[in-house]
Amino acid sequence: MGFTILFVGILYFTAHFFQILFERTRIPDVLFLILLGLAIGPWAGWVSVDDFGKAGPVLTTMALVVLLFEGGTDLTPRDLGRGMHLSAPLSLTTFAMTGTAFTLAAHWWLDWPWMAAALQGTILGGTSAAVVLPLLRGLHSQEPIRSSLVLESALTDVLSIVLTLGLLGAATSGHLDPGHLVGRMISSLVIASVIGILAGIGWLVFLGTFPKFPNTRFSALAIAFMLYGFNEWLGYSGGIAALAFGAALASWGKPGRQVKLPGFLRRINGRALASPDEEQRVFWREMVFLLKTFFFLFLGLSLPVKTPQLLLPAALTTLAIYAIRPLLVWAFFRGKASVHEMATASILIPKGLAAAVLAGMVTLSGFPLGEPIRQFTFWAILVSIVLTTILTPLTRSKIFPVKEAGETGLRAGPKSTHRKRRT
Repeated sequence: MGFTILFVGILYFTAHFFQILFERTRIPDVLFLILLGLAIGPWAGWVSVDDFGKAGPVLTTMALVVLLFEGGTDLTPRDLGRGMHLSAPLSLTTFAMTGTAFTLAAHWWLDWPWMAAALQGTILGGTSAAVVLPLLRGLHSQEPIRSSLVLESALTDVLSIVLTLGLLGAATSGHLDPGHLVGRMISSLVIASVIGILAGIGWLVFLGTFPKFPNTRFSALAIAFMLYGFNEWLGYSGGIAALAFGAALASWGKPGRQVKLPGFLRRINGRALASPDEEQRVFWREMVFLLKTFFFLFLGLSLPVKTPQLLLPAALTTLAIYAIRPLLVWAFFRGKASVHEMATASILIPKGLAAAVLAGMVTLSGFPLGEPIRQFTFWAILVSIVLTTILTPLTRSKIFPVKEAGETGLRAGPKSTHRKRRT
């Protein structure tokens, strides 16, 4: 026990060192944390996922909720609207392309049945929000890329979960209902968004009506946890609800600025409300740092990569997806974002713990090829994160010219500031 507590303290300062390294070299700290988890877990055997019991999955879920909530506080309704307009086509196209690529690789290369191959495709079709959000903050990405990538990671998570569970149920029952799957996806996204926004408005109204209520720094996070659990219990997207809740809290103005609610809400509480101040935001960022550190360490512990014969198909398929992604980003964002931002969007498609969890569910269900699917997923997660790590420094290098959206050709020379003298 003493060594474990000692390791926790050392891990905190080690994670800070990794973050400083990220800021100076653009090498993401998430890779170092994952490698650390792999080193002390599957490789050395010092720590096992089972050592955490039920606390491990709970803490990783909390990390995901906090990441989505805190990411939402940097967005406004305008950002969300524009981001959704741009993100939806890119998300659906990337998900379809990624899922199809992994499905075909599993069927043609590994000779798996179509159902097993399709499950592999839906598991790996999404993008990991827990990996994308910290990298976006570290890279200081701008709009509209930032909101589009945040929404893409949340949307594709929903697609992966709903389609994987739907295919798994079809494999068990022998019946697949496409209309039911589409309905579940739409309701999961729309209803969860509405619940999150209403919860944000309701919390602001409550605080304005009862100003003496102990507004602790953790209150908003506690509500985000409640929203996530409530929506997941109803079968909707808890991640989307947490993201929408964070956006609703921060949508009424700049930090610390007194802002007015719409007329009908002002009649309820009779006063202006303040959006989250800088002190609260600092606390949320610190929570993100702590939980993110555990999340990626746990991810490394959760990847007991074996079966090296699956590495080549997983790696080559992932490379093909990363090669095609820039073409999709260019098609959807040309003229709307800078070259630097489009380069960032091109490489931020890593897989994460959600894919590992879904693969584990397939294995536990007794599906005939459950364990090979799980191992293939682990290799694809590791390769995608390594690729993202290698390519991230390039997005801020001189390879990509600094040219803002809408600029074409050479820059015009400076205009003359001298006025003609009157004669």
